[in-house]
Amino acid sequence: MQTRVFIVHMPISLGLKLFAMAKEIGIMSKGFVWIVTDAMADQLNLMEGVIGMKPYVPKSKKVKDFIQRWKMKFLEENLRIVDVELDVYGLWGMILLLR
Repeated sequence: MQTRVFIVHMPISLGLKLFAMAKEIGIMSKGFVWIVTDAMADQLNLMEGVIGMKPYVPKSKKVKDFIQRWKMKFLEENLRIVDVELDVYGLWGMILLLR
């Protein structure tokens, strides 16, 4: 049997609409595979036939220390923001800036 693979990289609001339409027209069944990127994988309870992919950054003392220093500096400069996390894309952006 032939399998069709769809890769979905979009905001969760659009992704939910896409999956509702896909189910309605019958392409969430056997023979169809869906791969979603991390934004959607974080938000969805993955359905049958849907695989979520997320970037992985190994936890090390250097990474942990860098994130802690970044968070302290960010909160000093942005007093109105209470809860902030540096995600993998922010970390990659910082690395590119420092090159």
